Amino acid sequence: MKIYETIVIGGGPSGISCVYHLKNLGIDYLLIEQKEMLQTWKYERWDSFYLVTPNWMTNLPGVEHLIPYDNGYMSRSEIEHVLQEYLDHVDPNYVENTSIETIDDLDSYYRLNTNNGIYYAKNIIVAVGMFNKPFVPSITHDITDDVYQVHSKDYFNPKQLKDGSTIVVGAGRSGVQIALEVKQDIKHDCYLSIGSLT
Repeated sequence: MKIYETIVIGGGPSGISCVYHLKNLGIDYLLIEQKEMLQTWKYERWDSFYLVTPNWMTNLPGVEHLIPYDNGYMSRSEIEHVLQEYLDHVDPNYVENTSIETIDDLDSYYRLNTNNGIYYAKNIIVAVGMFNKPFVPSITHDITDDVYQVHSKDYFNPKQLKDGSTIVVGAGRSGVQIALEVKQDIKHDCYLSIGSLT
């Protein structure tokens, strides 16, 4: 029975960064990813996505040279390139498409029960994102089918939208970026719904 010193849960930038440090310390590890490595960055960002933090605030340990230290903002394609380079640089030991169903505490180690078998570890690092599950208010079920609805997780560009006016619900960074893109691209009105100004 193989017992890893540490299992890292999550194949995004945080999980890969954890592995970078574990490898440098010579710690035996395994990284477990529920879907595909860098899943959300590859498939759950719209085409015109930009980071809202300047490049000088973005850091990936061990590959600082990949990110320009300036006031620019990386686009989706630039981010994907940097993250893929980072994944290749760290070259982690990982398994994909593996969902952890339960974790049992067995005194001196943990048993992770997954859809792909059982893994054992003395330590577990949870490095998963907090925004992977979209929130869709129940009121959307009362909207008629002739109104096209799409969550930002599944939105890629204005070509998906039906002809006519568009409302973007939510004025966070995703909503504002999408609303600006839609307003510039379509020939109809685009509205941004804001919950509160205070």
